[in-house]
Amino acid sequence: MLASTKQNEIIIAENIDPIIYDFGIAQQIVSPEETSKNQITATIEKTFVKKDQIGYLYTIKVVDRKQSNTDDMFGLEQELASLQKNIALYTNQQGEITTIINRGQIAEDWYDHAKRVKKEFDYLIPEMNQFLTGIDELVNDNESFVSLVKKSEIYSLLFPPIYNQKLMQKIVIQQEKDFENFFDTTTLPLTIDTAVSGINANTKGKQLLRSGKLDTARFDKTSASELFTKSYGVHEYGLNFDTSYLETFDLDQKNQVDKANAMLGVKVNDLYQLKQISKLKKRN
Repeated sequence: MLASTKQNEIIIAENIDPIIYDFGIAQQIVSPEETSKNQITATIEKTFVKKDQIGYLYTIKVVDRKQSNTDDMFGLEQELASLQKNIALYTNQQGEITTIINRGQIAEDWYDHAKRVKKEFDYLIPEMNQFLTGIDELVNDNESFVSLVKKSEIYSLLFPPIYNQKLMQKIVIQQEKDFENFFDTTTLPLTIDTAVSGINANTKGKQLLRSGKLDTARFDKTSASELFTKSYGVHEYGLNFDTSYLETFDLDQKNQVDKANAMLGVKVNDLYQLKQISKLKKRN
């Protein structure tokens, strides 16, 4: 049951007690060749450390991560998930991630991990040495690594950029969200409408809705179409990229995420279809 919204902003809580979350994601990818499914579960520990002149400092630990499908690219994705297992980061006052401060330690841990990745997945990546060099460069560049972390399902739900935005006064604010390298090297850019949908009458926590659609002005359709043109001979003008995205958030009385959901759907004619649902819930 929803009560009417009040006229006040959503402020980041400065709570030093760790918050434990249960996370889950279900994904299905359909192509003419096959249908692939994957499920991931994990326990997340989010801790606010301090606020200083840089912003809000947090540590995130991803533990007990389990994945149902480890075949081929899914297995490689599981290995790459280690890059985001333990992260110390700053956000700005909107809650948006701006800096990863422990990239040095992450790069050091990855150095040893990369040897196993090369051995196990050399058959999958033709230019494995070049691929691993690219990972090294990504970790060592703050902007690139922040971009990787921000688009991940876990961090998208842990750090929504919804604070100090005067959401209670404005019906909708427009934002952007990009899934980089979604179609090979082509970004999937979205426009996001963010609004407060109400206040839970029982918990008094605010409820938010973030709905997205393809930003056609920023989308490089020609580049994205190359994958399908090479594989299926379909001309760019014959391809339709249908995209839908939705995030819902329940905040507690301190404006911390109590539970959140995200749904992404992408369809390219009858050649490719992705359905993905992510869920995050705080343990009591």
